[in-house]
Amino acid sequence: MGQIVIDIPTGAKRRYILTDKTRTAELIADLDASAIRVKSAHLSREELEYIEDVRDIEQGLAEYRRTGKTYAWEDIEAELGL
Repeated sequence: MGQIVIDIPTGAKRRYILTDKTRTAELIADLDASAIRVKSAHLSREELEYIEDVRDIEQGLAEYRRTGKTYAWEDIEAELGL
């Protein structure tokens, strides 16, 4: 029997046993599509920040592919207060 560990940013703790192979495959596919897979259980603060940066970049690319909208660098500088 395999195991999936999901760390969530709340105090919720739950344990499930999945018996349906089809639904299990669907769950894993959904996790792969919406979460970032990590190889180590213990990540440093820098590694967690890197994962968040990668997620932000992927979301930005997905938005661009969906809308085709780009932003001028001057607008980004103004928004960030640079």
